[in-house]
Amino acid sequence: MLTKLEKLTLSNNFLTTLPRNFGQLHSLTSLHCANNRFVEMPGSVASLRKLQFLDFSSNRLANLPDSKSYIEKHRV
Repeated sequence: MLTKLEKLTLSNNFLTTLPRNFGQLHSLTSLHCANNRFVEMPGSVASLRKLQFLDFSSNRLANLPDSKSYIEKHRV
C-alpha cells in the first residue's frame, strides 16, 4: 500500500466510488476528486485523519456527512 502518499488527484475519471481500503492512506493530506460521478461522500474518507484539503466539486453529491466539524476540518 502507498503508506507515504500525501497528495492524490483522481479528478476527471468518471469515478463513482473509492476502494474500501482507501482509508488506509494514513499520510494523505490532499485529495482531489473533482469532476467525477460520486453521488455520496465515500465513507473511507472519514478515516483520513491527516487530510487537510478535500475537493469533491462538480460531482453529483446528494448528501454530505452530517458532522459540521467533519466538514470544517476537511474544508469541503
